[in-house]
Amino acid sequence: EGIEVTVERRSDYLDRTGFYDRRKRGFGDFIDVEAMDVSRILTPGQLLTRLPGTTLDGLGDPYFPRTRTFGPICYPMIVVDGITVRNDPQPFEDSGYSRTDEFRNLVPRANEISAIEVYRSSAQAPVEWKSSANNCGMIMIWTKR
Repeated sequence: EGIEVTVERRSDYLDRTGFYDRRKRGFGDFIDVEAMDVSRILTPGQLLTRLPGTTLDGLGDPYFPRTRTFGPICYPMIVVDGITVRNDPQPFEDSGYSRTDEFRNLVPRANEISAIEVYRSSAQAPVEWKSSANNCGMIMIWTKR
């Protein structure tokens, strides 16, 4: 008999970055960390393993398994607060990167993350982020502000 109203809690910062608009379009996978209980999450990699198809290598670096093109392991482009911090699909093979360029050293701690977007290929990536650098997909991380 009464009217029930449901209100989605939204971050002004995530709204300005376009996070909610991209999530609404339905491409990629999205984690709204602020809406989750992350008390037992220790690393950003652990957040990502909640998504199907995301695997962590032996040092906790996320990748998307591939069967061709870039070999069995294809590391995604990493973007933090709109800034690309890694864009090499094979960052640990003759590219000048070292293990200090691994995911855990490039991204904020889990308790500093507000939201994560995951696109497994450049075809899924938002138009404004399409590039040959994200053939292996991309992970966009937005921090709490």
